[in-house]
Amino acid sequence: MRDCKNKIMTQILYQPRTFGELVNSTTCASETIDKYVKELEDAGKISHKKSKFKIFFKKGLELEKIEFFELMLNQTTKSVILLLLKTSKISQLELSEILNKSHPTISRTMQLLVKANIINAYYLAPGVKYSLKNKPQIISWMTSTHPKIIDKMSDGIVEMFSQ
Repeated sequence: MRDCKNKIMTQILYQPRTFGELVNSTTCASETIDKYVKELEDAGKISHKKSKFKIFFKKGLELEKIEFFELMLNQTTKSVILLLLKTSKISQLELSEILNKSHPTISRTMQLLVKANIINAYYLAPGVKYSLKNKPQIISWMTSTHPKIIDKMSDGIVEMFSQ
């Protein structure tokens, strides 16, 4: 049982986790996870945010990073952000083709990212092009919330800033 508590704490301190991710990655019973996250919260080591998913994170992690983590739980949003990190400007049509997603799916994702103040929309006839507002900030957020993705991308980070 102690092993579960250590696994839970180690994973949450590494990066934010949803309750479901903790169940899958720790192989501990959900009741056990529930018990230990409560203990860790009471001890002031972790916090949580309840929305569509219950997200656990290390104490002191900024709310904007938790909100970014929550956005990245959606696979389409995650794919769009990763693609925008590698490009300077891209259209909705190009995103739809590259990611093999429907136009309405991409449109909803782009509206969400504009509303979250993460991307800029440039209206150029006949359409709209999108870019990230602040690539260094996004990379900083990803370093805190998705370190494995950043580790995989580390070779291309220099070229991301040059675009």
